[in-house]
Amino acid sequence: RGGFAVHGQVDPGIEWYKVLEDESNLWPGAMPLTEKPTAAFINRISKEWKISDKIIVNSSYSKESLVTHGVSQDKIQIIPLSFNGLIRPRENIKTSIKKKLNILFVGNLSLAKGIQYYGHVAKLLSGLGFDFFAAGNLALDKKFYNSMNWPIELLGHLSPDEMSEQYKRTDILIFPTNKIFNFFFIDVFIF
Repeated sequence: RGGFAVHGQVDPGIEWYKVLEDESNLWPGAMPLTEKPTAAFINRISKEWKISDKIIVNSSYSKESLVTHGVSQDKIQIIPLSFNGLIRPRENIKTSIKKKLNILFVGNLSLAKGIQYYGHVAKLLSGLGFDFFAAGNLALDKKFYNSMNWPIELLGHLSPDEMSEQYKRTDILIFPTNKIFNFFFIDVFIF
């Protein structure tokens, strides 16, 4: 109709399904088989990208994924996700030093987000002065998850207020967003 069209792309598009398929092949039994995108879905999303004047994504990985599928990079604007809560810096760093560091993974606990790699690291560092936590919905098969014996405390889905409180107890935040060259690169924030 001639109006300016903005498309909010909350994931890496078609690439999301490829990541899930690749990781499911590496971790058999971890998640129920996910459906593959239909031709109708691919056609629809491709049309949406084509008619959009601007496409908003939340990471460079999502931008690269869309460009791989033919979207002009000039159309894409990265606007990172943000946390609108207030976290106050520790007043006295000497009093904040403790025996263990709290490490928090935030995101759906799925193969695409890399919970399997976080679990592996948690096992490697178990007993070395770290406590591992994960906030988000468990997308892995429960039996598979339990069989891995990862030393991670599952917090489940938390409200914004609960997340704010959890952030205050966190020393290192693991916010998984990117998958490039078959390795998960994790944005790490140290509070």
